[in-house]
Amino acid sequence: MKKIVKNPLVILAVGVLIVLGSSIGATKAAFVYKSEAEEVDFHTSNVSVALLEGTDDSEESSDMKDITDDGILSFPGIPTEDVKIGNKYNELVSIKNTSDKYNEYVRVTVKKYWVTECEDGQIAKNPSLDPSLIKLDIVNDDSAKWIADTTDRTSEEEVYYLTSPVASGQVVPLIRGITISNKVVTAVETKAASDDEGNTISGTIEDYYIYDGGSFYVDVKVDAVQTHNSENAIRGAWGVEAKCDAADDGNIISINGVSAR
Repeated sequence: MKKIVKNPLVILAVGVLIVLGSSIGATKAAFVYKSEAEEVDFHTSNVSVALLEGTDDSEESSDMKDITDDGILSFPGIPTEDVKIGNKYNELVSIKNTSDKYNEYVRVTVKKYWVTECEDGQIAKNPSLDPSLIKLDIVNDDSAKWIADTTDRTSEEEVYYLTSPVASGQVVPLIRGITISNKVVTAVETKAASDDEGNTISGTIEDYYIYDGGSFYVDVKVDAVQTHNSENAIRGAWGVEAKCDAADDGNIISINGVSAR
């Protein structure tokens, strides 16, 4: 039986990292805090947060671009074609507290997925390709510690909570780099060969690299909530159980029982 290999190692002919749908702004939920002595209504209308992007050497907010209004951006440090498999591209995604004076807790939802060309020529999301092969370097050091809520995780989507409140005007890093796993070059499908008209060629099989020509996308969304009456505010806005080390402006110790790394 004759065996041929189709497009060997031509992987990710178009590879683009894009930040999409950055629906930025305040978490506008309202809460009621009750005690024996008083009943107080409060809301988060003065809380707002933005997404910033830059390269790994643009740590200062003045060197980074606010992508809140754009919503869609191709990162300059990553080539639009011929992405090198296994190579780490140093890109920086940060969040900034854009409120006038309020501290805030920040939540980020990160979604990773692949798109490929369909038979009709349209580009569409391909759920059969593995999002976990898109590796993000999430910051976890003295500059920022993020809790990944493993109770609210899929292969495509993860939710992160910053453990410490963000002061007004403060910029905090989230992503420092991206790598495409070497496993994409070993993902091969063998099937009967066909000619240009789609007719099966008898006695011939082909190896297809299933990620060939694919594009990878990263979707980042961020929102924030006030730090006053921390655990109740987080529960009311985001529907998760948080443990904090102080009632106001405290650090988050855990989310849904998941502790900080």
